[in-house]
Amino acid sequence: MAIRDLPLDALGAIIRGVHPALAAGNDWIAAELQAVGISPGEDRAWLLMRKMEKSDCGLCKAKTRKGTACLALGAGRGGRCKNHGGESTGPKTDAGRKRALAALERYRGVRET
Repeated sequence: MAIRDLPLDALGAIIRGVHPALAAGNDWIAAELQAVGISPGEDRAWLLMRKMEKSDCGLCKAKTRKGTACLALGAGRGGRCKNHGGESTGPKTDAGRKRALAALERYRGVRET
């Protein structure tokens, strides 16, 4: 949504320092940030809000080695990022593709019997 398409009260909120995503009524973005302990007024929150608004994905929120929540965008299975079990890129080489196909055939053979 372009700024010119926002209503006047949303434009006033932007002037007061509210992110355009929140001014447009995307409350799920604020909920995602609060779930990981970031207030929408923080500087790092603006970048995360922009990423979430553009991709329409939430945050991964998996527990990292540091013990904090992962702040990457989670688009894969279960809303996780690629580092925490999201979308797989699959095998890249011919040998890897052959191994994956052989494993699939073994699995199908075991499952049918």
